[in-house]
Amino acid sequence: MRKPAELRDYLTRAHAFLAANPEKLRTLLGEGRVIATGHPSYSHEYRYVLNLVVEGYKGATVAIMLPLLAWLRANQPELFGNPAKRDAALAFTVEFVSDDAMDLSIKLPLTERIIANIDPDTGQINARHAGEPPDPSLPVDAAETVRDVYMDGIQVAKLPYAGWTPSA
Repeated sequence: MRKPAELRDYLTRAHAFLAANPEKLRTLLGEGRVIATGHPSYSHEYRYVLNLVVEGYKGATVAIMLPLLAWLRANQPELFGNPAKRDAALAFTVEFVSDDAMDLSIKLPLTERIIANIDPDTGQINARHAGEPPDPSLPVDAAETVRDVYMDGIQVAKLPYAGWTPSA
């Protein structure tokens, strides 16, 4: 499974606290399933719940949530487009560990498709991760612009992600 590591890498690039303290971001895989159709291939899909835990966090939650939403729009777009999934897409809990710090736990459902085909010439099974279909509502940001995120006039994060250009 690739998405947990990709999301972890993205969030540590997006947030100065996580970049300086990568050990404070834990990624835990919860319940998971393999969905296969029984067709004459071994293609399948992983479905699982990823739990992100940011420990000892003292910043604004929006500085974690906005980069997370940007990543999800590009890597799990059906969470936004499907009303039935949207309402339960992101769940979070907060435990205040001091007057100014919290442990933030975010649960999100992820999927990953694996395409596996049998090569008729060699008999080998060739497997590959299939990317997500692009979200047609997101304009492509060909320049891969890094966008600063501000909360009440203070920079709190960055969106270092190609493919997400919010409309004005």
